[in-house]
Amino acid sequence: MDCKKSIISHLCGLSRCLVTTFKVVPTGTEGAISAEGTLAGLLASILLASIGCLMVEVLFIILSLIMHIHFYCLNDSLCV
Repeated sequence: MDCKKSIISHLCGLSRCLVTTFKVVPTGTEGAISAEGTLAGLLASILLASIGCLMVEVLFIILSLIMHIHFYCLNDSLCV
């Protein structure tokens, strides 16, 4: 996340301010943030969290189907 945030901040950031004093500082200053970089970090974290939730849902569906088939075969004499 931090890498995406830094790259976008360097490319698009119009104003960078220091976190501790909120004064405008030049590009590359330690501890400086920009609105664009902060927004990029937020959007990237939302995207990755959404992908993770989607993967858990898909895994849950697959496991429930496997369990359903397994229990169906235990109760059915036709399954080999």
